[in-house]
Amino acid sequence: MPIDHARLTELFTEAMDLSTTEQAELVARVGREDAELATELAALLSADDEIVTALRTAGLRPDDASQAALRLPAVPAASLGIPGYRMRGGTLGSGGMGVVYDADELEPPHRRVAIKVLHVAAPEARARFVAEAQIGKRLAHPGIAGVIESGEANGHPYIVMEHVDGETLDRFVAARAPALGTRLAVFAQICDAVAHAHAEGVIHRDLKPTNLLVRTQGGVAICDFGIAREASSTRTQQGDFLGTLTYMAPEQALGRTSEIDARSDIYSLGVILYELVSGRPPLVLTGMHTAPAVRKIATEVPPPLGSGVSALDALVARALAKRKAERQDTAAELAAAVRALSAR
Repeated sequence: MPIDHARLTELFTEAMDLSTTEQAELVARVGREDAELATELAALLSADDEIVTALRTAGLRPDDASQAALRLPAVPAASLGIPGYRMRGGTLGSGGMGVVYDADELEPPHRRVAIKVLHVAAPEARARFVAEAQIGKRLAHPGIAGVIESGEANGHPYIVMEHVDGETLDRFVAARAPALGTRLAVFAQICDAVAHAHAEGVIHRDLKPTNLLVRTQGGVAICDFGIAREASSTRTQQGDFLGTLTYMAPEQALGRTSEIDARSDIYSLGVILYELVSGRPPLVLTGMHTAPAVRKIATEVPPPLGSGVSALDALVARALAKRKAERQDTAAELAAAVRALSAR
């Protein structure tokens, strides 16, 4: 009998809210009715915490868990053998799915680059990695971290990307405490980049401050299109859990994949703008289990922004509407509205 992936997703989400003992009891209960389903659930729960977290936020299907826990053979950065590049020896970041290395281009124009290398064997992880590279190559815009090329070295898929000299949006705000006008100007630039992605038929689905870089020389760069999707794609299964809860639109948090479109990214932008202006998220989900957090996103209206600028408060409230039809239609519309406020 084939695995019921929707049921496995439901059980996995439920298990993430339980203690280790309660998880074991859940697996035992499931096993009394469906041994194969219980085996798959146990494989997912036995994966190390880093992999489990990455599975939930990178959009992997739960049935890939046992394979996701298997790492590709470790290869020192200097031995990856990516042609045309020399590793600097350091890393720029890492996560459950891979590592981003600091490197130099050996041929003109001799750029400093970032090379993202996949270290997980799951087929779905590889498929998303390849899709991320293909999407990145299409999105030529100054507000999007550019993809230079991609390939495979020693069995490890990699993506060579533009090295962005800057800091994440949250760090930028914390370190510099910029004036409201500066924050709005940066946000409008982010909207410009998102609008370009949408015009190319790409929905990001994981917009958040840590995926947004403010360039040292001015401008922004959206990065990490790891769970981005073609607007016309039906590849993601109904009920799949993708993204970061705090910034998820209600339809995304509820797993209603067929309802996700550009306006889902608009909601994420609304959360970012609310946080950018007020210093706090519209809905506090810290410490909450998944199920009640999702209910809160779907039903609770955030408190007013309270910026002191009524038009800005209204603009943010519209972006955070529960029904996507009530949000701004496009990121370009949102950018224009923010710039109009700044010009007053």
